[in-house]
Parts: sequence; structure tokens; C-alpha cells
Amino acid sequence: MKNSIITKDFLASLIIERLRTAMPAAKAQYEDSKDRIGYFFVDDVLPDDIAAAIDNAFPKPEEMSLNKSLRQHKHIAAQLDRYHPLLEEAIYAFQDAKVVSLVQSICEIDILEPDTHLYAGGISTMRKGQFFKSASRQLPLQRQKSLAGFKLTLLR
Repeated sequence: MKNSIITKDFLASLIIERLRTAMPAAKAQYEDSKDRIGYFFVDDVLPDDIAAAIDNAFPKPEEMSLNKSLRQHKHIAAQLDRYHPLLEEAIYAFQDAKVVSLVQSICEIDILEPDTHLYAGGISTMRKGQFFKSASRQLPLQRQKSLAGFKLTLLR
């Protein structure tokens, strides 16, 4: 698939379709975990060819800023206009109102709004040994593509 035809609307339609299919399992997973740190994950959110195109569009870690503190050790980038346009399309696809509405339904959150200005968004890359701590506990990151201030993360 050519990157030039991959738009945020097209990506959002794929994400919506996959979330709808995964909703029963995602709701159950969130329900089972919400008393600790509520979470759910959905594998294969995007088709392999599109996921590979996004992967190929990621900048090298050396082209990103290194954030290293007690809370995190990863490479980040926030000014998406400096990188491949597909990355911005992908991030905004996850901010689509219908995508956010499905996440709201899965998590039974009264009010959940898209981060249309990407206040807490951007891209990050984590290599082996790098981490992100949330609520004072280190998360073993196998895959992270989460919505809260959606951060598109590539683990290498």
C-alpha cells in the first residue's frame, strides 16, 4: 500500500472496525484490571502492511530527543511536521471521535475527549532496557500504542 493514500480517516476506519470486533474481549480485560491500573490491549489494530509502513516511517532514535529520568528512558519526538506525514496521520487517526467513543465505551468512562491538539501526544521509540514508568511503577513494555494523550511508540 502506498503511504500517499493512507489518511487519518482511512486509518480511523480500520481502527474502528478492529475495536468493534475486539470489544467484548477488551471490555472483559479492562473490567478485570480496573481496580488496579485499568488496561486493555488489542493486537493487530492495523493490517500488517500498514503497520510496517508506519514502522518504516519512524525516525531513527538518533533523530529524536532522548528523555532519561527516573520516570522514563526513551527517545521522543513531538514536532511531527519534521517527520514522515504518515506518523501524523496515524496519531490523529487514534484521536478520531468514533475511536475515542469506542475506547470510552470499553472503559465505561463518562467523559473522554480526543486530544485534537496532541497536548500529550507525539511519537517515541524504546529499545531494550528503556522504559516508561506510570504511577510510580515500571511497566514492562512489550507493545505500547495507547490512547491517553495518544503516544505512538515503536519498540525496537
